[in-house]
Amino acid sequence: MNNLKIKHITDSDDKSLQQVEQLFVDMYEFIKDKGLKLQLIEGGEKLWINSVKKSINRFAALIIALEDDRVVGFIHGVIRFAPDFLGGSKVGFVTHQHIVPECRGKGLGKKMMFALEDWFKSKNIKSVELQANYFNEYSRKYLEKCGYEYELVQFRKFI
Repeated sequence: MNNLKIKHITDSDDKSLQQVEQLFVDMYEFIKDKGLKLQLIEGGEKLWINSVKKSINRFAALIIALEDDRVVGFIHGVIRFAPDFLGGSKVGFVTHQHIVPECRGKGLGKKMMFALEDWFKSKNIKSVELQANYFNEYSRKYLEKCGYEYELVQFRKFI
């Protein structure tokens, strides 16, 4: 774990993106067991990575954690706009974050989160929001340690 570094991906041809794509699949496998109701479709990781490539460094950021040349974690965030009736301001939104199991609990998530928050600040973002799986207690505790507060609870019903 001594060769860990945080890297901001700025090029849509970065070779690390292939590893991030696989971590995206691993993340959905992990959260399936934590109660997530919607599942990643076959090939969904390719749809996601292609959308990331199109928006990277414009209105989205992708931060990765590397151990030597191996991607061991990632965080992705986008810029959204609040509705006009709430002021229409730009808001940062963390879409996904995942760290391989053997690298969890070592402060890596916080480093990636704070790097993403710095990117949001550089874009004049004043608040950041995200959704977390309610049943993943580890995730909730981590977010509280990063300074996030509970605001809303999401419900879902299949009809």
